[in-house]
Amino acid sequence: MKIKSQEIKQLNITSIFTEIDHSLISSEKLREIFNLTEEEKKKSPFFEIPGIKSLILPPEKQKEVIFESNKLRINDKSGKLPQHSDLVNDFYKVINANLVDRTKLIAYGFNYDILITTEEKIDYRIFIGKKILSILDNNPLLDGGVRMRYLKDNKRLDLQFIPIVGQNKQFITHLNVHYEKGEIKDFNLLQAQFKEGYSEVQRIINQLTDKY
Repeated sequence: MKIKSQEIKQLNITSIFTEIDHSLISSEKLREIFNLTEEEKKKSPFFEIPGIKSLILPPEKQKEVIFESNKLRINDKSGKLPQHSDLVNDFYKVINANLVDRTKLIAYGFNYDILITTEEKIDYRIFIGKKILSILDNNPLLDGGVRMRYLKDNKRLDLQFIPIVGQNKQFITHLNVHYEKGEIKDFNLLQAQFKEGYSEVQRIINQLTDKY
């Protein structure tokens, strides 16, 4: 399988707490954290439903901040590489603004969604084991993907290859890198882990390409 191009669709940092006090979270406070101008504030809608609060930053920033019952998610859809993304810095701003109780942090992780475009039509059999393929009884396979969770270097990884219906030369590679840690002391280390996770997903993509 030869890869024609790659596109970062989304980078994400997710942190998990024992609980999050939503009474501390307001649209005014979030917009203040990100130093939005009056004009930018008008382009940054704030949504609130039971158990969820979210701020979508102005379109040119391509970011959103989401608070769930016990999770904080920050998404970066700008397409920037990790070394050029402000994702970790944005996370630092929210954590230091005391919108969440950092002593209640129990885990965090990074998510990478990469759109892969291939030179030729994808042979989806490369994602599927022989036992599963035998179910087809030699009938045509329209598409297929795979998901596996595994441990590596004291981290839990969740890897997925996701087909796109109607696009036989494209699929999504998703990787989640999960850290079971109750405290973040070094945000420089966090940035290094963010970049390290992206290097891992690139290694996986290259290995898939080299083998097939």
